[in-house]
Amino acid sequence: MTTDDQRWLRYLASIGDEAPPRDTLVRALSSRSGPPGRALDLGAGQGRDTVYLLRQGWSVTAVDRSAAAIHRIVQLCPAPLCKHLTVIESAFEEVRLPPDQDLVNASFSLPFCAADCFENFWSEIERVLKPGGVFCGHLLGPGDDWARDGVVTETPDQIQERFRTWAALDIETTFGPAATAKGRVKNWDLYKIVALR
Repeated sequence: MTTDDQRWLRYLASIGDEAPPRDTLVRALSSRSGPPGRALDLGAGQGRDTVYLLRQGWSVTAVDRSAAAIHRIVQLCPAPLCKHLTVIESAFEEVRLPPDQDLVNASFSLPFCAADCFENFWSEIERVLKPGGVFCGHLLGPGDDWARDGVVTETPDQIQERFRTWAALDIETTFGPAATAKGRVKNWDLYKIVALR
């Protein structure tokens, strides 16, 4: 097991298995009509969003570069629903996403795509998301404490431009000190995004 996997397992253990789904995902699901379809969970982490989607009737492809995270997601998957789960162990920079997705979820993951690969990966997201599909997730602004070399950040104007041709865009912003999942207080410059293709 790699050092990254060991660190990730410690993080996952610190936040537990019972974390609720991200609010961006809940908002995205409430914003769409029609039956559940196919979803991507990018940077699926401890599986909180993946398992929620499965329980809502979705077929889910969970993508994460950590073997430990992928193993944990498979363990958490309720047995009757596992036939609707596909896992891909891969970094964003190398993955080829499956097409025809109705929803793409990226909870706190896109900023950690390699910055020089981000635009190509965003094009990949747009390629696989069907017209009328929903994107939900988070982006960081340059004022965030996590902003450093190699972390993708965008200004409000850049985010508006990124989604300029989309049918609808809903953004909630957080700026200022607040706790992380592990309870450490940091300065946030955070954008919670739900967008209709």
